[in-house]
Amino acid sequence: MLFSCYNTRQTVLPNIMWIMDSLFKYTNFGVVSYLHQDFFIKSGKENRDKALQELSHHLVDKYVILERKWLVLFPEGGFLRNRKAISHKYADKNNLPKFENVSLPRLGAMKIIMNTVGPQSSVNNNSSSKSEFQRAHIEYVLDITIAYPKGVPINITDILFGTRAPCETIFFYRVYRSTEVPEDSEAMTDWLFKR
Repeated sequence: MLFSCYNTRQTVLPNIMWIMDSLFKYTNFGVVSYLHQDFFIKSGKENRDKALQELSHHLVDKYVILERKWLVLFPEGGFLRNRKAISHKYADKNNLPKFENVSLPRLGAMKIIMNTVGPQSSVNNNSSSKSEFQRAHIEYVLDITIAYPKGVPINITDILFGTRAPCETIFFYRVYRSTEVPEDSEAMTDWLFKR
C-alpha cells in the first residue's frame, strides 16, 4: 500500500530507503528493492544482533552516502497475523497491554536508526560541515497506522498473487520532530508503545 502511495511522487522514490523483513526479497518488488539499496532485515533472536549491526553499516554506507532523505521502518516487525501471538506472549511476560489490531513495536531497528542518523547520532556528531549534517540527519518521524476493513490486514499471499478483493484502507498519520523521540532505550520503548 505504501509503495503504491509513494510511487506517484517523483521526488520520493529516489530518496527513500525501506527497511523490511528479508521475506520481502521474494516478492514481486523484492528485486527492485534490492537494486534500490533498501535494507532487508532478518528476524528472529538468532539473527537480531548481527542484523542490527548490518543495519547500522547499511545506513552509513548507503543511506548517508546516497543522500537519501526518508526511511521507512515497520517497528512492529511483520504481518499482524504472524506477530499477534508473539506480541501477546511478550505483553504477558512484561506486564504490558495486549492489542488486537496492532502488535507491540520492537525497539532494535528504531534505536539503531536514531543512534546512526538521528539528531544526536554518531554520524551527525562526526560531520565536518553543516551541509553534511543536514544530509544525514533525520528531522521528523512520521507515524502511520494502517487500518483495514473489519480489522483483517493484507497478508503475503494477497501481496504475491493479488487475491484480495479491493477494499477501503485507511492511513492515519501523525508527525513528530525527531528530537521528540527519547534517546534512552526505556523511554524510547515507552514512546513507541504510546504511538
